[in-house]
Amino acid sequence: MNRQIPSPVYMWALTWVLLYPLLYFSARGMFSFDRAQYSNNAGAEVSSTVASSSETMQFRVERFAAYGVILLVIGLSFRGTITVARRNSIVLALPILAGVSTLWSQDKAKTATMALMVTFLTAFSIYLCRRFKRDDLIALLNLVGMAAVLMSYLMIAFVPSAGIRNTDGVRAWQGLFVHKNYLGMVMVFFFSTAYYAPKRATLTRSLNFIYMAAIFILIVMSLSRTAWLECALLILYFVFEANYIQLRHMERIVAMTTVAVIAVGMIVVAANYGGDIAVAMGKTSDMTGRAGIFEALYPELWKRPVWGFGYQAFFLGLKGESANLMLTPGHSGLTNAENGILQMWLELGVVGTAVTLFLLLQSLINAKVCLANGPSRFIRWNCSIIFLSLLSAVNGEKFMFPDTVEWLFFVVAYISLKESARDIRDSANTPRPLAWAS
Repeated sequence: MNRQIPSPVYMWALTWVLLYPLLYFSARGMFSFDRAQYSNNAGAEVSSTVASSSETMQFRVERFAAYGVILLVIGLSFRGTITVARRNSIVLALPILAGVSTLWSQDKAKTATMALMVTFLTAFSIYLCRRFKRDDLIALLNLVGMAAVLMSYLMIAFVPSAGIRNTDGVRAWQGLFVHKNYLGMVMVFFFSTAYYAPKRATLTRSLNFIYMAAIFILIVMSLSRTAWLECALLILYFVFEANYIQLRHMERIVAMTTVAVIAVGMIVVAANYGGDIAVAMGKTSDMTGRAGIFEALYPELWKRPVWGFGYQAFFLGLKGESANLMLTPGHSGLTNAENGILQMWLELGVVGTAVTLFLLLQSLINAKVCLANGPSRFIRWNCSIIFLSLLSAVNGEKFMFPDTVEWLFFVVAYISLKESARDIRDSANTPRPLAWAS
């Protein structure tokens, strides 16, 4: 009997249904071609995505369509999604806490809206883990990356007024995105996905190499120093991982110790020579005003240390506690803590920060278990996503933000690694039959 070969993901009707919401989240809820008022605005921020009376009808339709599609597919696979969610309930702790924070939020309407959106996004991530097999899931997200790359090049070539940013005195590419930094950092995630995507045929490998080169060019031309650094560290991670999985147990301990020492050394160098490094990368010595942010935010952390000011409810301009910063010389345009952990502490306090750190730590432990047991490409990809999530937690990104593909990537990686690590532990604990009884 002939064995039936499963059809590739791009031939599934469901793939094309999901392509729009996945592209929407990849662009962080704002496309440069219909958000021209933000594309060359130096003050454009993700926080502006919250629907308000000033938003266009087109923007609201785009958001409604994206969330409508994901709610529809979740509903059609509700029981299966709930089953996976129950096995990984801790990943829902942050979205639930975000919703509860509406009770003490400085802006209850904003917190409630954003918490609902990030809960839907989390549920959608769980659905993807339930609905798609491992290779199919990475192929799906790789296809989304290809679409984002293609549309970015089309925007740069044919609609440069939206695809190229001119507000910084240089022509930085931003493609489908409304900010050059968004293009650069999201492309780093897709660069990792392309690297680990299955490549069975010579032609597929060649096309994938061209695709990765196209991503790399977008990262470089975005002129996002953060994206440059993340991409460089990701490539170093590729090298480390490829060697790590070949080592024996004691050799892995030595390798991890060496990496830890190098990381500490890099932190010390950055702390002592950060200004000089910033200048060498084309930034000002204070990283364009970021150096004093932590000092300015420190007093605010202790005003509501346990529960925070509410999810997405600290940086509200002249409303609430952020007014203290807005009226401080040098911080009038501050809309972000420029650090994922610090941002979480401001919004959800020590409780939310503890949950965030627990998720990251558990992901690291599970990644270590999986890498030590003959990992597949899919598992290695998930480990790379955890690595990038760790970087996002300490750079200028926001952890667990609605309308972002980065949170979707993290939830998928967390669930996949947790379930794979559990299977490995269960297999190790299963008693083997005695030789004489076999």
